[in-house]
Amino acid sequence: MKIKALLYTHFSVSLCNFMLTAMTIYLYLGMPLAMRQNGWSGAEIGAFQLAGIPVLLKFLMAAPIERFVFKKSNYFKWACFLGAGTIVGLVCLSQSNIEEVPFIQVFLCTLVTSIFATWVDIPVNAIAIRTLPQKEQVRSGAFRSSVSALASIIGGGIMIFVYGRFGWEAPIYLFMIGIALSLLMLFPVEKETAETATASSQENTASYLSNRVETSISTWKGYFLQPDKVWWNIILVSYFPFVGCAWLFLKPTLLDHGLKVDEIAWLATIGGIVAALAGFLYALLLKKVPGFRALFWVSGLNLIALYLMLHLSHSFPHGWQLVATVSVLALSLGLSSGLVLGLIMAQSRKHHEAIDYGIQSSLFSLSRMLVPAVAGVLLDYIGYQGMFTALLLGALSVTLVTYIAMRSYTEAVIA
Repeated sequence: MKIKALLYTHFSVSLCNFMLTAMTIYLYLGMPLAMRQNGWSGAEIGAFQLAGIPVLLKFLMAAPIERFVFKKSNYFKWACFLGAGTIVGLVCLSQSNIEEVPFIQVFLCTLVTSIFATWVDIPVNAIAIRTLPQKEQVRSGAFRSSVSALASIIGGGIMIFVYGRFGWEAPIYLFMIGIALSLLMLFPVEKETAETATASSQENTASYLSNRVETSISTWKGYFLQPDKVWWNIILVSYFPFVGCAWLFLKPTLLDHGLKVDEIAWLATIGGIVAALAGFLYALLLKKVPGFRALFWVSGLNLIALYLMLHLSHSFPHGWQLVATVSVLALSLGLSSGLVLGLIMAQSRKHHEAIDYGIQSSLFSLSRMLVPAVAGVLLDYIGYQGMFTALLLGALSVTLVTYIAMRSYTEAVIA
């Protein structure tokens, strides 16, 4: 794959991920702030978060993409079709100003948008899996982690200012334009892959498509029956949630220890930038520490970050020590998410890119939701120190599992 084509693929896929992630963060983190300002109850804001449930159903959404195949540029055409659905949802949402319409209308419009935005994520990243070499797939995941951190600054910060300055429709219109343009930029990626494919690979693909008689259930079972993926599936559901949960509870922790909202926003912005740089730097240094070896070493960094958060909850630091604690947590967050997202791509089977990506994304999202739910209960009963101690112990067990997996896999599998 030529360098220019490689760079363009990374850029176009990362841009799509950036726009979709920024939009999602705005819907579920930015809009609730506007809702509260307009007098919506806590129960309504909490119920509104249920519109994000479609992320758990990616494994079901992937099946139609693999079953109903276009002859040319299959993933690109699916991305455009589902992207159009996302834009239609945003159009409906733009006409549902929270100052004027009831809760149910805003919820349904957001739910429709969430379904299509979750769905379009599958063909977008399947394009990267299909077109990129395995090393570059991991690099693409690291880039995705980086742009996700940047998207949190845009969707959770800047777009709130846009809403306050220009009104309800302005951020939504910007997301509509950005998503449409980013999806169109994917066309040359899959088009070039199709044109440069060898005759042998074309014959294999045609044979596969003509014999597409597998049921979705058997395809899903096929993923879980792979003997070399046992350790990976354990790591997939357990590696990120503990450090991710610590990041989620960072703002409440700082608030309850007396920091002002503007000080917390400043620290969160620094953390977002550090997380973005962490993902980007790992993408550049991928060849130095590849595969499960990187997972093991970064898991050690996760332990340090969680220990610092435990210390923060016990003896609250100030000044540079507080900034350092937040930065270390953000660094571990960026590296952990970049590693896992990259390996999700590398662990997908050929000709099953969409389904395997959907299955792994659902597993990843499920644990990412369950751990904070349990941690919230622990916080209510045993406080911040007890909660961060539990997260630290969980991360320690993940480090042991990662070490065993690193020893079990051959270099050919894990690199």
